[in-house]
Amino acid sequence: MYDPFIYHLWRAYPATTRADRPFFALSNRLYSTDGNHERFFVHPQFSLACQQHDGDDTYLTVLEVHAHCQLAFVLGCTYNDLHGCYVKEGQVFIQYALVYAPKGEYDVRIAPGVVKPNLIENF
Repeated sequence: MYDPFIYHLWRAYPATTRADRPFFALSNRLYSTDGNHERFFVHPQFSLACQQHDGDDTYLTVLEVHAHCQLAFVLGCTYNDLHGCYVKEGQVFIQYALVYAPKGEYDVRIAPGVVKPNLIENF
């Protein structure tokens, strides 16, 4: 499958760097991922962990963000795609939304604080 998202963090936060490990303890871990499917981004104002797994029928992305301020950046969708978005509360994914996103770039805003793992499933 393909990587469905491009995180344009450097446009908004030029001091962002890639790291080889997360700068916080991950709340959840996709144990089937390998180093090629984990990305960690670090900035003085935030840390972002992205884990991905290319399944047989879906592509899973798990995001966790630790932000010291409100974040605003561009997220690129590489193809027209249907995304199933889950939000985790405690140990259970309780909110779900199906989102159709045409190929393009979208503004993303994240409130300060810790955004626990969010699962995005691409069909």
